[in-house]
Amino acid sequence: MIYVFTGCKQVCALPGKACTEVGKCCGNMNCTPVKDCCQAAGNACTQFMDKPLSSFVFITMLISLAELYYCFNTYSSPTLTNCQLGGSGADIGISTWLFVQMGFALLNLVFAPW
Repeated sequence: MIYVFTGCKQVCALPGKACTEVGKCCGNMNCTPVKDCCQAAGNACTQFMDKPLSSFVFITMLISLAELYYCFNTYSSPTLTNCQLGGSGADIGISTWLFVQMGFALLNLVFAPW
């Protein structure tokens, strides 16, 4: 699994490298607080992406955040009452299903770094 996500590591590290370069640019303009902030954020991101499976963690967190967003938007939709699950899903209900999905997304967010 480590070798599968090695290719993604460089792509996921681009924001950290970009922030480091912005910090260098701000340093040339004598904007020291922004320079320090950007360089610290860029270094933190780059160091995180150097760890094994860091791209897996990053992609997993993005997918979990998207799942939370879409489940919450679906749950707050006024047309949700018109949705009926078929088969054994009728006993569960769409609201319960969405809460379970949001719970698993939160678990995935919490435990992905480990």
